[in-house]
Amino acid sequence: MCEIEKRLQELKIELPESPDAMDNYVSVQKAGNLWFFSGSGPMKDGRPTVTGRLGENLTTEQGYEAARQAGLNLLSTLKKYLQGDWSRLEQIVKIQGFVNSSHRL
Repeated sequence: MCEIEKRLQELKIELPESPDAMDNYVSVQKAGNLWFFSGSGPMKDGRPTVTGRLGENLTTEQGYEAARQAGLNLLSTLKKYLQGDWSRLEQIVKIQGFVNSSHRL
């Protein structure tokens, strides 16, 4: 078992099935040695687990869970495109997330 799988097991994290793209776009695109992901959100069993706006009709805790689910979906999608071989992953360069929030800065 590779280190990534061991660490996920230690943290008691089970990756969900990789979600399908929600619209007409490519979920993952490889350019050279880099993989680019788009359109990942808090999906489970093909359905959004959360809808709404943080601070309006979602609590901070619900926002946290939505972000966690989106992150797990990204890992699941990455594992799928690596064909289950985590050793093909050298490093993660950037993770960018967006939150639909009623708060203004």
